[in-house]
Amino acid sequence: MKLKWDFHELYDFGERIVNVAEFEKVCEEAPRELAKVFQTMLINKTPVLTGQLATGWGGSKICSYTVERMKTGFKVEFVNEVPYARYVNDGHYSYN
Repeated sequence: MKLKWDFHELYDFGERIVNVAEFEKVCEEAPRELAKVFQTMLINKTPVLTGQLATGWGGSKICSYTVERMKTGFKVEFVNEVPYARYVNDGHYSYN
């Protein structure tokens, strides 16, 4: 069995992080790019009856998340202001 490994992306990454300022810039951009992808995933995975809940994630127009730098990394927080979003996510109690 013969395996071939391609490390060119790892080498490119290593060359980019040699410059500390460039590395800081990449570290700032990465969570923002990931948040965009996660927002799209949230919109696509949200159940749709009227479309209001999916639009509450910001749709394609509004940013409904915040990216905050912490001591140990970054915190990304997604917000949906639709009043019933919590009940769709967590369920609700019924009294019978």
